[in-house]
Amino acid sequence: MQSNLLRDSAVRSRSVTRGVPRSETSVAIRQRKVREAELQLAKFATCSNSQTNSQTQRNIPLQMAGSKTMIAPGARDAPKFSSRKPQELRRFLRTMEDAWNDAGIVTDAEKKESIGKYADAESEEEWTAFETFEAGHTWEEFKAELIENYPEAAAAERGTPARIKQICVESKGVRLGDIKAVYALRRAFMAEAKKLVKPPAVMSNRELVELFIGCLSEQMGAAVLQALGNTTAAQSKPQAGSLAQASSTASTSASAVSNVVSRRPEDKYDLEEVMKAAIQVSENSQGMFYLLSNYTKEPAVIRCEIV
Repeated sequence: MQSNLLRDSAVRSRSVTRGVPRSETSVAIRQRKVREAELQLAKFATCSNSQTNSQTQRNIPLQMAGSKTMIAPGARDAPKFSSRKPQELRRFLRTMEDAWNDAGIVTDAEKKESIGKYADAESEEEWTAFETFEAGHTWEEFKAELIENYPEAAAAERGTPARIKQICVESKGVRLGDIKAVYALRRAFMAEAKKLVKPPAVMSNRELVELFIGCLSEQMGAAVLQALGNTTAAQSKPQAGSLAQASSTASTSASAVSNVVSRRPEDKYDLEEVMKAAIQVSENSQGMFYLLSNYTKEPAVIRCEIV
């Protein structure tokens, strides 16, 4: 009975195998799956290459004027303009013009098309609405209209009394011996002062000197004025020597005294003289500044010990 069952199952399996087409055998199925996997891999590789090419195209710097290139707008070292800092417009324009010269960009159309890409989206949209942005207008005309719409940029270029007074507020009370603060004040103050004295001048030398001394502490200001007075007295004092030397010294002293007398008492010193005196006084007082600061702490310590 058992042998009959085994024989019947073998016959049924052979009949089933003969009824299945050759293409549907296990080997054929495996080959078909391999081909399908290869097709999927090929499609994936094609998709990856297209994405890589598009990403590479986005990272390519802006190309103009043939084979020469400009730094990409989104690069870390690219020039940038923000509408939140309008006073930096002129510096931004100078940087862009230097970049165009390096890249060989000379046409007005290319300059106007590219400059907005280095600004924020709001500024780019506003600039394209300018009348001089249209064809038929030069880059210089567009640049003039651009600066005209940012009065903060013009004010930063020519200087304003409000700006130099703000510098004094930020640097108020520079102490005797604080050499770093003196040099920082001198750099910022002189940068604005030179703009204000250009014709037509907005502030006089006397006003600038008073403003500068007002930035110093009371002790520092007194020391500067004393140093200036000593320098003036030394220049007007005759020196001992031979008759010829005395005569020469007398003529020199007379000219120095005449220069002093020719100035108004309210305007005795030039701004640069005052700044040099402030630096000299501060440098000479650096060691004393440390000693004085320690000395002022001693009474507080003694009072604490008494208590």
